[in-house]
Amino acid sequence: MKEKPLLALNLLWAALAIGAFFAGSMVTKHRMSRSAESDTRAKDTRPGGLMASGQGESTIQNRARPASRARGATNPADDSALRKKSTQRVVILSSRDFGTLAKTDLDEAKRVWSLVEDPQARRNYASLIARALIDRDLDAALAFAAEESCLLACGDLAYAVYKRRGTEALLAWIDTIEYRDEDSDQLRYKQLASRKAVEFVASENPERAREWVIANAGQPHLDGYSLRSIAGAADKYKNPINQFNWLVELPITGKVHTEAMAAVFSECLRSDLDAAGQWLAAQELQPIHDRAIAKFAYAAATIDLEGAQVWAEQISDESLRMKTLKRLASKIE
Repeated sequence: MKEKPLLALNLLWAALAIGAFFAGSMVTKHRMSRSAESDTRAKDTRPGGLMASGQGESTIQNRARPASRARGATNPADDSALRKKSTQRVVILSSRDFGTLAKTDLDEAKRVWSLVEDPQARRNYASLIARALIDRDLDAALAFAAEESCLLACGDLAYAVYKRRGTEALLAWIDTIEYRDEDSDQLRYKQLASRKAVEFVASENPERAREWVIANAGQPHLDGYSLRSIAGAADKYKNPINQFNWLVELPITGKVHTEAMAAVFSECLRSDLDAAGQWLAAQELQPIHDRAIAKFAYAAATIDLEGAQVWAEQISDESLRMKTLKRLASKIE
């Protein structure tokens, strides 16, 4: 009889132990589940606070890699865009930065220049390359500049040739520059190179510069501005009257010559109107003086209108004389 109650008691204790075990397991599992969920939330750092769901993952992947592009595939349009972007990155180099690059790494500068498509940037970079070449190989610099029409390098090239080789070498250099038509960068390059070169010649030997001007009169590369600049370089006193005389004494004719004299005489009028009038009065007036007389009459009209009209009557060219008198008459009205 005593064995049965003891057995029942043992069974009860066993049941209680099993129940406690299962209850503890459920609590532990619940805590572990909540901890895992908390960790997941803490570690999710994707943009927009996206949860680690299938939908969120798909959204991120679509943003990172378009579904239509296979890994490793190429797209010609994209390649073209990349090339354009690369070129734009090259173009934004300042002239100062590119000039530094040309001096320190000429080959790399040429490579960068070859990638540039913008015409103005290409011209600027080419001139900087030509300048960098001067100290390395002057002949190579001259050849490159002529091929690429490096306008911005003309002054540096002329100075280098003048200092190293002299005035005759300057004239020989510009004679080798060729151009195919009268509206091209090649012609503009020859014009500027000639102007810079002959200015150096005129400053040292005005008579030699005069010979060059006479020999090249009427050629497209000798324009009015160049003629004025050469006359200025030939006058060591920088007196506009002297420069005007130098031009008057040239045995040449034509529009370029006339315009150059008119421009220089305008400088005379601005610097000293009385001196310009005295100089004209002392001259044996010829058709070559017509433009100077007209300019003097216009300038003097504000001081002595009647005297200006008398001067205008001395103009030999009928068309210019009538135009000048008509303009002076409008001041009376």
